[in-house]
Amino acid sequence: MLKLKDIRILFFVFTLNKTAHADFALICFDHVLRLTIEQKLKLCVGATSDAPIRCFGSSDDFGLSTLQRVELCQGAHTDAPVQCLAYAQSSRLNASQKTKLCALTNTSAPHQCFEDSENLSLTLDERILLCAGADSDRPLRCYKNSEGRRLSHEQRLKLCTSTASNWEKENITINTLHSTKANED
Repeated sequence: MLKLKDIRILFFVFTLNKTAHADFALICFDHVLRLTIEQKLKLCVGATSDAPIRCFGSSDDFGLSTLQRVELCQGAHTDAPVQCLAYAQSSRLNASQKTKLCALTNTSAPHQCFEDSENLSLTLDERILLCAGADSDRPLRCYKNSEGRRLSHEQRLKLCTSTASNWEKENITINTLHSTKANED
């Protein structure tokens, strides 16, 4: 027998399917209950799918505060933040650290990066900083490969944390500039 909650979810999915060009930010805002207006805004601004709603609902069982759940799921495009959080449950991170590690991700890469960084001489917070938002192992490889260069520990972290989301874009830009210059010569 269907419960009222199940009927609401089925209606919501039906509504999404019927409105292919729906404004997901408004749908998110209207369907997330028991949040303040500010929390709803934080969760739903820029939503391009129902992922923030699904993420928020799925994150209920992990011992996070409402604010941490909003921070985890804001801008979500997939269920990856919750999957990352599930992987991170076995770590010694507190709820706030898990939220920082897993927010704004589309893969389980942040957790894997965090686990693989265990043998580096980094604090927990530095490992989180390095791996948060990672879409692959690039931040970790960058940090390891930057050893021996004339960079301080902080400079290596700063250099490699930016690779989490921008490495390919920067690489393409640099390669394009080199190609353009070579063609001009």
